Amino acid sequence: MDPLLIFKTFCRARELKKRDLRPLKESLSIRDAAVERLIQFTRTNSPFYTEFHRGLEEAPLEKLPVLTKATMMEHFDELVTDRRIRLTDVERHLDRLPAEPLFLGKYRVCSTSGSTGRRGFFIFDVDEWVTTLASFRRSASWCGVGGPMFVTPMAVVASMVPWHMTNQARSSMRLPWVRMERFDITEPLETLTQRLSGLKPRLVVTYPSMGRILAREQLEGRLAIEPQVVFTGSEVLTPAVRSLMERAWGDGCVFDHYGATETGSIAAECARHRLHLAEDLLVVEGVDRQNRPVPPGIATEKLLVTVLFRRTQPLIRYEISDRAVFAGKGCDCGLSWRVLERVEGRDEEMLRLPAAGGGTREVHPVIFEGILDNLPVAGWQVTSSGNDVTVLLAGTDGIDTGPVREKILEELERRGVEPAAVTVKKVAELSRTATGKAAHVRLVRGQGQKGL
Repeated sequence: MDPLLIFKTFCRARELKKRDLRPLKESLSIRDAAVERLIQFTRTNSPFYTEFHRGLEEAPLEKLPVLTKATMMEHFDELVTDRRIRLTDVERHLDRLPAEPLFLGKYRVCSTSGSTGRRGFFIFDVDEWVTTLASFRRSASWCGVGGPMFVTPMAVVASMVPWHMTNQARSSMRLPWVRMERFDITEPLETLTQRLSGLKPRLVVTYPSMGRILAREQLEGRLAIEPQVVFTGSEVLTPAVRSLMERAWGDGCVFDHYGATETGSIAAECARHRLHLAEDLLVVEGVDRQNRPVPPGIATEKLLVTVLFRRTQPLIRYEISDRAVFAGKGCDCGLSWRVLERVEGRDEEMLRLPAAGGGTREVHPVIFEGILDNLPVAGWQVTSSGNDVTVLLAGTDGIDTGPVREKILEELERRGVEPAAVTVKKVAELSRTATGKAAHVRLVRGQGQKGL
């Protein structure tokens, strides 16, 4: 525990909450000035951006080139602004976690799992890490969690890998007066339910896929907890899974959070369950595949995020392959920040199957959600290799897979997909990434599909 870090984080969180009270026009004006300062700093201190933005010194943000993860990692040593940082040293440092928590004695290093094809490494100095932690704390406050809730038992059921951002955040913010226990999402379910029932947390943080499993355990009498609030994140929260968790623990108790290792908190739900963007810390652009703006109400192909508080490893118009829908109007909760209607998951989760008239047809996971989310199963997952589709159903013995397969074939044909080879299998459990996430769709590489 670092008392000074904790003190700075609490102070920064209070600063962020004050920003929530500003009129949106004033906040965006302040943000525009912050964008200019970030760009000028980056072009002066990052050899990569000096070249990347050459000839665009007078261009507005929306005209600057898009930074992909692949480009960032390829030019890692030139992109960072501390010339001592080298990618090879960063990789060696991750192997020494958690024994050596700081890189070069001052930096936190987090990593993605590489589920989209390549791992990303992200570096935070003390001030950047403080802002990241404060962004999480403020997000919790938007739905009313704060004060007394932070002295009651809390359970985090998630990844235990040391390089994961949530794990590092937890270790940074250990508070002696708060009982917070972390549970490894990969441990046996029977052990997990027993330990949770013993703790009786009033606040639970987990992935939607695990929230679904725990809700079924509660409804079937194998888990006995009474959380007042359940936070979900890292995966898409579908309406059916939210409804299941609220049946288990109470109406309105579930709040979703949308964040990323690169950015910290991107958006979080308010008390009215609307997903507000953290627009004082980020510029979030919803675009199509050609990086053209997408209007509210239409699903984006991806997001471009500019992180205003990061200087060590600047991210300007950084591509995140998440599909999302921006709302056409704000919320009457008191927060002025823009609202996301929903986050639909990664573009990599789109199935691309042969179309009946030739070519290919994109199939969104939502068609499977409508069929599978309400089945009495612990979870489901779709894997695709070329033209073959396999549906995995976990934690069930009593379902006839025949009708499930027929419904999926009907939905695919209704959307213009050539009849595919669809197989429905029962499995003991779903496969998860290194960070414990269970994606609804996994595409197998090497068969004409983009890999997950």
